[in-house]
Amino acid sequence: MTAAIAARGIPVVDAERLLAVYPDIAVGCSETPGCPTALLARADGSLAVVGAVRTQPLEDTISITVRFFAPGELEPLREMTRDVSPDELGRFADDVSMIVAAVTPAPAPAPTPTPDPIPEPLPDEEPGFREPTDEELNDWRFKGLPFATQQKFITSGVPLDAWLEQARVRTGRVFLEAFGGVAFGDVWRRYDTRVAVLVTEQDDFEQLDPYTYEAFIQGPGGAGGVSAGYALAWWLELQLQGGILLGQKELTSGWEQYDDGQLIDEDTTVYAPVSGLMGSIDPRARITLLPTGPVKPYLIAGAHLRFYDGYIVPDANNPIDFADTEGGLGFGATTGAGLAFDGPEMFTGFIEVPWTYLIAPTPTIQPGEMLQTLPTQPAGSGQMLNFRLGIGVRL
Repeated sequence: MTAAIAARGIPVVDAERLLAVYPDIAVGCSETPGCPTALLARADGSLAVVGAVRTQPLEDTISITVRFFAPGELEPLREMTRDVSPDELGRFADDVSMIVAAVTPAPAPAPTPTPDPIPEPLPDEEPGFREPTDEELNDWRFKGLPFATQQKFITSGVPLDAWLEQARVRTGRVFLEAFGGVAFGDVWRRYDTRVAVLVTEQDDFEQLDPYTYEAFIQGPGGAGGVSAGYALAWWLELQLQGGILLGQKELTSGWEQYDDGQLIDEDTTVYAPVSGLMGSIDPRARITLLPTGPVKPYLIAGAHLRFYDGYIVPDANNPIDFADTEGGLGFGATTGAGLAFDGPEMFTGFIEVPWTYLIAPTPTIQPGEMLQTLPTQPAGSGQMLNFRLGIGVRL
């Protein structure tokens, strides 16, 4: 490509020369936001041509991406990507030289010679290069970054706010998110109650203490919610998440009637399951593992609070007053991992898998009196696993 551009009469500073003169920013310049613009300013050129070459596994081609940058512009004027075979490299280089000739401005007229030569600028006075200001170097968002990331900003020549946005650094940003997904584990609920009834000497009924069993049990459910948070540092985000869990509620009831200690009648009712909706609040921290870039893996640590309603059990006609239950509050500890995807603007997306160890409530049992037949007592797993997809905005 260098030879093809030079053949059109356009002066070219090749890659080897740039690497020798500007090793601090020329290495990997095509992959660093703002680097082509800074390199172009240092070299005092009219056009920067950068690119990347990737092999194509199992194919006899290579993928070449070339970008063309004008002075002072952070976005490329043109971008060209092609899969090229070895026989087509010459033609591809000629196509690149045609684009360079089309977008390179015409040379300015030669200036009139002056008696005194203009001295060469010192390295720290190179024309067009922007040194970071003291205010930028003391900015808390910059000072919290890793050393290698700080060096990328210093050599970029880009203002700090613009560079943080280009590099997708989250420090100091408020974010709002919404998510949906599925949950597995202790999402369903079960309540069983039984009562023994005695026939008194006055042919009346006396109801004994009831048997009750209430527990969260295993089953799949749906999950959704919203959250708000703030990035205290590039690696730490604090978040408050509110959501819902949709599982199902199971209910059984029954009674046994005794006369002179003998069982004379009994009945059991198994109700059809109904939808069970719970609310949740999750204060969480996300530990981000990369400071920059569009993809950021992260870890999760936090707490899980769930709010659930009670059971109102229909009474029998004997009459028997079955024991109802009140709602309650459960809690647990959450950990997990996820991937965040930051777009070039304010929009984000994420995939995450939180796992929750449920500490409370545990199954509650009231033994009851004089009952001969009791239902099984299914126990939960004590945990819950979620799979979530979400979107958000960074403000």
